[in-house]
Amino acid sequence: MNNKRKAILRGIAIGVMLSAAGVLVLWKCFPPSGSPRPAQGRDTLRQNASPEVQVPGETGQSQFLGKIDPHSYPAAQAPDEPPAFRWNFANNKTYAYLFQQRVVSCFDLGSPSPTKQSMSANAGLLLKAKGDNTADMFLKDMKAVMSMDFGSGEEKTMRSEIPAVVVQGVKEDGGMEVGSTGTEMLLKLLFPLPPKPLKVGEFAEIPLAMPFNASGSVLQVKGAAKVTLTGYVTIEERLCARLETQIDISKMEVPKEIKGSYACTTRGKSVFYFDIKERAFVSGTMALLMQVRGDIPMPKVEIDGEPLPPDMPKSSKIAMDNDNFIVIVRKAE
Repeated sequence: MNNKRKAILRGIAIGVMLSAAGVLVLWKCFPPSGSPRPAQGRDTLRQNASPEVQVPGETGQSQFLGKIDPHSYPAAQAPDEPPAFRWNFANNKTYAYLFQQRVVSCFDLGSPSPTKQSMSANAGLLLKAKGDNTADMFLKDMKAVMSMDFGSGEEKTMRSEIPAVVVQGVKEDGGMEVGSTGTEMLLKLLFPLPPKPLKVGEFAEIPLAMPFNASGSVLQVKGAAKVTLTGYVTIEERLCARLETQIDISKMEVPKEIKGSYACTTRGKSVFYFDIKERAFVSGTMALLMQVRGDIPMPKVEIDGEPLPPDMPKSSKIAMDNDNFIVIVRKAE
């Protein structure tokens, strides 16, 4: 078999293998239009628009952790009774936010040079209360700029406008009436609401799960967001709770019937401010690193009745690091 034929067969086999693997990339760009609310919000968005970046995953934690919570608000006294942390969707109000996301990714599918890419995205995020204790969430006016290097050292830039995304049936506790596990997890990370009233210094855990496709089998990666009420501050004369969240979603059981090895971890931290009187978020920042590793068996493939060459690898190692930094700021009404 000549080398050209061998290369074609190898390419087809790897394509089949990757299609079967279907490794999930959870994070998609979400993101502002209109004038932001506090001046500090504009500064946050501007300061983090184009941060210096490094290859994600080298330290095992997000490179954006140092950018979490850049503000220093005046401390405030806690209320006499611990509040319930819930949205107020009993009205017909629209809660409007600016959304910015920065992503740095590295993909290694066994080639000599990994693919690296970075993305900056902006959009408007709306939560439209329906008056029945639920709301619909909209991501609109979404624009993204992506830079890619496919291993050649030459960077390509792509600009895109992404169609609006709608999530219906968002509940006051941050969950969903009906929806996918991954979408509900995303909501609970974007707006981390403790499932019970907390006193300063207390914490609560939000169980989280995300789907993972391993060679066509859908597995669950489980973990939790540990939300701690670290104190109260005053933001524009409003009493706001400071909620600090540690995120760890890394537990996955792979049945022995599934050949190969798979691992997926999502770890990070966020700080959000919640207006306890209005029952709505004011702002938040989050750093999140998702890492996927796999050693995937090569499928049995024949092309025109001809098997793969015997020197073809029996499996292929893949690696993906996806490092996210997200800023959310309430817009002026």
